[in-house]
Amino acid sequence: MGASWLDSLSSHPIFELPESSSSGSALPSLSTHPSLSELARPPSPALSTIFGHSAATANSNGASRRGGKSAREERDTPGGRKVRCVLARGVDLIVAVGQQLRIASLSDTKGRAESASGDSAHADLGEYKTLHTPSITFDIQHLVLNSTSKLLAVVGLHSIAVVVLPRKGWAGSIGRELDCRSLVIGRFYHSLPASPPVAQVSWHPWGDNSSSLLVLTSDATLREYAIADDAEEPAQTVSLARAAPATDRNSRGAFSSDDVDESTAVAFSLGQGESDWGPLTLYGLMRSGDIVALCPFLPKKAAIPASYIHSLAAFISTKVDSLPAPSSSLALTHRSSTSTSSPSPHPPQSSLATLYAHQLKFVNALVAQASTAPLSASEDSVRVLSPRAPAPATRQGPFLMQPAPHELENGHEPLACDLAYVTSAGLGVFAIAYQDGKVDLCLEVDKVEARWGSHPHEDEDGEEEELPLLAVYESVDLGLAEVVAANGGGSLETNYPTFVSDPVYPDVLYVYHALGAHCLLMAKWLDAVADVVSGSSSDEPTADDEAAIQKVAERTLREQEPTEVLWVLKTDTTDRPVVGLVVVNDVYLGYSLLVLTSALQLVAIALHLRVPPLPISSASIPSSSSHQQHAPSRLSSSDPPAYLSLLEGTPFTPPTLLSQSSRSSLPSVPRRTSSTSTPLTTITPTSLRSLGTTVNEFRAQIHALVGASNAVQVRLETQMKELSRQLRKLEELSRLSAELRRSTTSDSSGEGGLQGRLEKVTRNQEELVRRTDRVLQRLMDAHEPELSQYERKWFAELERLEKEIEGAGGGAGGASLEMRVERVQGQLESLKPALEEIRRKDGGGGVGTPKKGALPVMGESQVRKLEVKLAEE
Repeated sequence: MGASWLDSLSSHPIFELPESSSSGSALPSLSTHPSLSELARPPSPALSTIFGHSAATANSNGASRRGGKSAREERDTPGGRKVRCVLARGVDLIVAVGQQLRIASLSDTKGRAESASGDSAHADLGEYKTLHTPSITFDIQHLVLNSTSKLLAVVGLHSIAVVVLPRKGWAGSIGRELDCRSLVIGRFYHSLPASPPVAQVSWHPWGDNSSSLLVLTSDATLREYAIADDAEEPAQTVSLARAAPATDRNSRGAFSSDDVDESTAVAFSLGQGESDWGPLTLYGLMRSGDIVALCPFLPKKAAIPASYIHSLAAFISTKVDSLPAPSSSLALTHRSSTSTSSPSPHPPQSSLATLYAHQLKFVNALVAQASTAPLSASEDSVRVLSPRAPAPATRQGPFLMQPAPHELENGHEPLACDLAYVTSAGLGVFAIAYQDGKVDLCLEVDKVEARWGSHPHEDEDGEEEELPLLAVYESVDLGLAEVVAANGGGSLETNYPTFVSDPVYPDVLYVYHALGAHCLLMAKWLDAVADVVSGSSSDEPTADDEAAIQKVAERTLREQEPTEVLWVLKTDTTDRPVVGLVVVNDVYLGYSLLVLTSALQLVAIALHLRVPPLPISSASIPSSSSHQQHAPSRLSSSDPPAYLSLLEGTPFTPPTLLSQSSRSSLPSVPRRTSSTSTPLTTITPTSLRSLGTTVNEFRAQIHALVGASNAVQVRLETQMKELSRQLRKLEELSRLSAELRRSTTSDSSGEGGLQGRLEKVTRNQEELVRRTDRVLQRLMDAHEPELSQYERKWFAELERLEKEIEGAGGGAGGASLEMRVERVQGQLESLKPALEEIRRKDGGGGVGTPKKGALPVMGESQVRKLEVKLAEE
């Protein structure tokens, strides 16, 4: 079906190595997980193979694509080096090869592959174009695309550049190169010798015009560059490093206070949320594994959703109103004050009131700007400036992890490399990747709030505060050390795992590294924990909320629901690491996964969207006379059962009179009490009374016996009717079973039967998908048509004329026509005054009859001939 074009994508010319780096070394073997098609489906105890997978390895060129400094030298630097040399921009694929940027159209590739009849592996997949960017003079190691897909950040070891990508329709342009404007970022801070290496680069989603670039260097300094204003000087600079040496804490005794790893930054991530401080929080990761937070952090020029500003204002106002009366009045008084100095000591709750006052002042500044600020391009965001705070934002942390993360005993040093932050139903999850192949998954217990000015570990009154808390859910071992040991030993020093989030499902994380790529499926436990946490939270938070969340986390740990881990791609060697992983999600291209190695080997995998499983329940059996096929219907608890029996639900109990224990009480003939055997000849009142009593007893017992027999007779008749109904139903079931057996058995031609019908449905579905692709391709061609043959010839002629007119090698003697015309016009203008002077001196005597002693003058015919020659010249 739709995966056929992925099989041939690896042979696209965009994945060809440069001729200067080609060699005869063999490519490493690649292996894929047998259940790759199940990556995006809900996890299950045993992954099934319902859908087929598509994995294709690329060309057989075998050398490293790096030029100049080797990839190993560039990656072996303090602070870690993350590499991502491939990304997708809609239907375009961008690949970095050395100092070169290549771009190709995946929609064109798919159309060409599917139009090739039966031989898509050798089909003409089109060409790629090279982005002409003279500013990029360094080996590219990382590519980052902004939210509008117009700006591309190109990152090297000590250099950063921003490229303005070509607009849609670039594929119809002539030539192999596309001229793109590029800017060098922070040359003074990143390109000079001995400057700290770049740890991570990312675009802030709320930057004005999506032009706010965040650059983190290994010295824990974060700089924001407003590309639209100034690409050389940062708009603001903050530090994630510890402000001053602090005393060692017992909970952090595993690290010394002067450890270099604790001050070396390797990654950062932006928080998420709807009505709290999450979107204004920046999390930083140190090489030691410590996580620190900075809140609030906002670009100097931002475009914030107006709904978020008002939600945050309501959130802060509710917290201020929840304070006792003296504290509330203090907060409001401080809010109206314009002083920026540190407040004097207050009663016990003064610190909290002062904090809320700072927060309320910050939010009120945003609200005041939002009420008058113009709308941004998205129409639902307002352009604001970052409010001026009374002091710099406080570095909060490091976070306290409980229980302590599990350490792998594999002989490799656990150095942190990358950080990812995902949310599900309001529950935040931190994922930390380590160099030795460990991934820690932590639950966000304490929400970070905005703080300013005080020492990282002290509050406004100078009292020491508790560190923010993270609940460690699980430590996942990716098994990299075992693979290295099995291959004869080696080192993971050049291994730097990197996270890639799934654009469709937030509970899926991909992590690629030197030995391939893994997929982490967290839906099995993340949804359950998020549901419990969201269900236990109330509109009015109480002091027991943190304890409740902690109990939920501990209970989830006891239930031992592990994260499902799949080894997506396995390279078996660290010489050719994976340098990029892309999840493509497009209405025309579908949902797929692309993995690229440093040797430009591509593995393309077709993924499938999640389909909620339908509950299977008993349904009424259709009548044998009906030949229509009905889908199984779902029955709720209120629906009647499929078959109703005439008999009652409880078993029938025979009357007591007819039971075995009651046979002794059956009516019996009364015996004569007289000792004589002579018949009774005299009727006395006593005998009459005895006779009446006996008759009454007989009559009552006869009535009871008749009632019991009637009950048995009714039950017997009901059972006979039920037996007839069951026999008829059994006959109907037998007939249906025979029909089903005949329908599932193929005939001699192989067309009949269930298997034949399934194959027919599959063929029809494939044809429908192909028709849909053709219709989509026609629509795209109509929206962005390609140039025809005659249009290309016309443009070529225009280019030739332009070169001839402008002088790009055309014209006589290499001079342009414009220059020649200007020169002739200058000569003509210089001759005109002399001609006018001659005519004036002649005094109207005629041009052809000169006066005596005057110089000879040309006639009119001679002047016309001269003008013609000058015009020709």
